[in-house]
Amino acid sequence: MTRRPRVLLALPRYRGFNHGLFLGIAGLVAALKASGAEAMVLDEDVAARAEEHDGCSVEEIVRRVVSDFRPTLLGVHVNTPNYASALRLATCLRSHCDAPLVAGGPHATVAAECMLERHRQLDFVLRGEADLTLPALAWALVGRGTLKQVAGLSSRIEGRVSHHQRPPLMAPGDIPRPDRRALLEPPEENLRRHARQRYQENFSSSIPGFAGCEVAGAYASRGCHAACPFCSPTTFWSEPGSGRTVRRLRPVAELMAELRGVRDLGYGAVFFDEPTFPLASEPVWIGDFCAGMRELGLSWGAPTRLDELDPTLLPELARSGLRYVYFGLETPQLHLQRALRKPGELSTVLTVLAACEDHGVQCDLSLFFGAPGETEESIDATLEWLDHNLPNGNAFFSVAAYWPGTPWAERQELSPECWEPDFDRAEAERRGAVWYPETAVSIERFYSNSTGTYHPAFMSVERTLAIKERIISSGFRARFSRHSRSPSGRGAAAK
Repeated sequence: MTRRPRVLLALPRYRGFNHGLFLGIAGLVAALKASGAEAMVLDEDVAARAEEHDGCSVEEIVRRVVSDFRPTLLGVHVNTPNYASALRLATCLRSHCDAPLVAGGPHATVAAECMLERHRQLDFVLRGEADLTLPALAWALVGRGTLKQVAGLSSRIEGRVSHHQRPPLMAPGDIPRPDRRALLEPPEENLRRHARQRYQENFSSSIPGFAGCEVAGAYASRGCHAACPFCSPTTFWSEPGSGRTVRRLRPVAELMAELRGVRDLGYGAVFFDEPTFPLASEPVWIGDFCAGMRELGLSWGAPTRLDELDPTLLPELARSGLRYVYFGLETPQLHLQRALRKPGELSTVLTVLAACEDHGVQCDLSLFFGAPGETEESIDATLEWLDHNLPNGNAFFSVAAYWPGTPWAERQELSPECWEPDFDRAEAERRGAVWYPETAVSIERFYSNSTGTYHPAFMSVERTLAIKERIISSGFRARFSRHSRSPSGRGAAAK
């Protein structure tokens, strides 16, 4: 008789302020349980809080969790910001458990070969969506099925890395409902004591309309129909074979059923943390969605695109509980917009901002500095435009940066090896990339997508700090601080 798999999914510490409730992991838990497997989440960020408050070390918590749960498979989530932490956590897990270890996530999908060649603590990588392939791997390892049947699997065979073809993208109705309790109520006592408060600290907001509410994360769709050259979600969620960018909308009825459970957990607001929330492009879907949200009575917010924000939709959106939205303008400079494939008619931008304000919806712009073609003159023009047109300071800033697998990175010949912790960054700089030192914390605390220690940028530290000081000295940042409050985890390429 085949024994049931026991899968321990580990979330590494996340440097910066973006560590919220990782719903992709919660979805994997749901998929594993639906297959008949057992699953548990170990969040190192929560363990670090337990270490700080309870005096038990993170390693001791890891050892105790592994000993009590006795996993047959270890899994580590790997995105670019947490890559170095993920490798360290994988080593720690393997020191306490001899179960096979699989890595997955956005960075692992792009860098599978590099990771398996360099890091012996990893046995497998699952590329792309793993909601179906992770259960298949877990069961194959206990004797039901074979590894040959696991789509998207990368592994070592006779000293060489072998890759199975990536699975097709899941149908929208098959995307599992996240098991939030796996994150909020872990079995281990020290983790359970701190989990919910830790997530709320990292995913909270004082946006008008959200004040006093606990804010839950959610997703209404997967993927993005755009193909911005700087953005990584399209790489992870592209259609295998064609590479076509795809956005899949979850059925409204399924989403509302999930959000009723969110409300029952005590949350009063929801932020849809996804690349591009569907509005004007999906009139039937958004009509049904708004009706469902009115019934639930939850406030909500989301990122979107300028072309999705049709002002005629705002009355209905506001009645449904929309209180916050942002979109990536990236730059008001038209010649730079063309290179970014992000055209934004500035008169339309101002019309949308005014319409949002009229309907009680806080709307922010995502802007970044340092894109290819940026000059001192274009920076000056952008700052002047901000001062003249955004008196309430409703904008936040990022640093134009390279992410692995994106067109920008490929154009500069920045392969996944460039993100290895021991990579010679002087070599990356010879290719035109700039790495920020870990001591550049004032950049990290100002620019929403930054730490340069995990991704290279175009601009020097000195230039980036000079722009920051100009924004502060203009008074714009002070207005931003008074008027604009938004959830952590934002940024043009935050996924």
